[in-house]
Amino acid sequence: MTTRPGDSDAAARPRARLPRVRFGVRAMLLVVAASALATLAYVEFKDGMPPRFVYRDMPARIDQLRPGMTRASAGEILGIGRPWYRGGLGEAPSLIVGIGVTSFETCYIRPGKTAFAGGPSGGVVHLNFGSDRLQSARFVDESGAVAEMPMTPKPR
Repeated sequence: MTTRPGDSDAAARPRARLPRVRFGVRAMLLVVAASALATLAYVEFKDGMPPRFVYRDMPARIDQLRPGMTRASAGEILGIGRPWYRGGLGEAPSLIVGIGVTSFETCYIRPGKTAFAGGPSGGVVHLNFGSDRLQSARFVDESGAVAEMPMTPKPR
């Protein structure tokens, strides 16, 4: 035991030691992997549901649409009605307005937070169907139109 100058009780009590902690390679690997997964989950889910990768995929999905597609095939490509963890939007169309044989559908992606003039944060998918065939589609976010459906038929 060591004594310090001016410590009269130092000889009577032992010096406190911190417990020895050893991290092996496996334990350190688990700590690093867990922190990487936690960081990834935070980045993807911090803006709400569905995660950010669904939002980032929307321009590519809109680009796959072509005029004349059926409502079912357009919904399959966009993932309308499927949960986000199965490749969908996690939402059914929020607004459906029909005028005769024409209908307009709107799907909100990541609703809940207001970011621009009364609209939801994230984006909005607008679909226009005539006689159950797709006529136009576009994806809009806070900055304006991000992607619009090509108006040419899909090459075979």
